[in-house]
Amino acid sequence: MTIPEFSSEFDILYNNITSSQSPGLDEYEKSVFLTREEENIVTALYTGADSYGGFELTEQMRRCLDSLLVDDTLLPVTEDTTHIVPGSNIFSLPEKLWYIVYEAAGYGSDSNVKDCIKSDTAAFPVEVVPVTYDEFHRIKKDPFRGPNQRRALRLDAGTFSVALQNSDTGEQSVIHLRNVEIVSQAPLGRYYVKYIRHPKPIILADLDGVTINNESAQSDRCELHESLHRIILDSAVKAAKNSLAGGGPG
Repeated sequence: MTIPEFSSEFDILYNNITSSQSPGLDEYEKSVFLTREEENIVTALYTGADSYGGFELTEQMRRCLDSLLVDDTLLPVTEDTTHIVPGSNIFSLPEKLWYIVYEAAGYGSDSNVKDCIKSDTAAFPVEVVPVTYDEFHRIKKDPFRGPNQRRALRLDAGTFSVALQNSDTGEQSVIHLRNVEIVSQAPLGRYYVKYIRHPKPIILADLDGVTINNESAQSDRCELHESLHRIILDSAVKAAKNSLAGGGPG
């Protein structure tokens, strides 16, 4: 479905539901509802909420989020950061990361683990397991659940801000990065993460003075699989109707 089709079909469905008795919505308002429902569907597919059952349950579900799957290999953060566990590894997650699908790590050249564990044939031999702080304190010394040569524990380490300056214009901007702290038996040299990135908003026309998820230019397309386009559209129209009726967002 093209962006113009999203806009025109939204109007048709909205007018049918409201019997043309309600005031029409402008392109910005329609874009907000469409973007919100796009994000809701991605979350539902990832978590298995409602009737979706999880995006990896079937081949069809995997294809639905193909365009949002990204993988990165990250290097440890070298600047001074707060470590909950001395000697742990800090990594900054990609700004566009939304949900982690798979993660693993590889040892650095200064680690003292066996050479077979560090070999190039096993670039990421360490399983990375996310844990809460409470859980970490319970299992950190457990030989079966704590860190060992094949397993590391990942803690969320908070968010920090980085100021950037455009070398051409001199304009400054600030990005907010999320850190993770990975507790391992030896220093890590790399962290592999496959994740679902945040989808770009569905913006029906160039916006003047307002943004949606920091973007204002008309979208080229909806990034999700075509099989989800009309699900997004129907949900957005229903949410608009509920909002108009005072029932809150759908």
